Amino acid sequence: KRIAEGRMLDGDDSVLTRYFEILRQIDRRCVGIVDFRWKGTASPLYFRCGSTDLLNFAQIFIHTEYAFDLRWQPTRILDLGAYIGYAAVYFANRFPSASLICVEPSSDSFRMLTLNTSAYRNIRCVNAAIWSSTGEIKFARNSPGDWGMHVDQNDADGIVVKAISLRDVLKL
Repeated sequence: KRIAEGRMLDGDDSVLTRYFEILRQIDRRCVGIVDFRWKGTASPLYFRCGSTDLLNFAQIFIHTEYAFDLRWQPTRILDLGAYIGYAAVYFANRFPSASLICVEPSSDSFRMLTLNTSAYRNIRCVNAAIWSSTGEIKFARNSPGDWGMHVDQNDADGIVVKAISLRDVLKL
């Protein structure tokens, strides 16, 4: 069926809650990538066991943090720091006529982003970091984890990543 205003319209909430609890158990006990279905999405979603992926999923699809009211239908949505694509999938289903551009610098998260969004023709993914200019930047190796990285151009062991300016993203 569909998602409207960020709330599940069909399905028993207790069933969805139990299903999510099973996913959390799999997340804690297994290694690898798991696919699952969720009401209101066009194709399976994926998460990496032992990561923060399911926490991000819960923010978007269970706690509906993006279910705010809009007085218009957006035609273009930018997801800057798209992580693994759950927000993009949510917005693609909520606003099917909008085009989405997802920018994600982490190569591991970008692979998951492309996997989670591959069924959506209105989503385009870019493996880069948003920066003041297009080029390269360096992320510190000791960044805090799945949801965050910080730039440190002086870190000799830093991870070099393609950077793209917002102006260049908007040209896409």
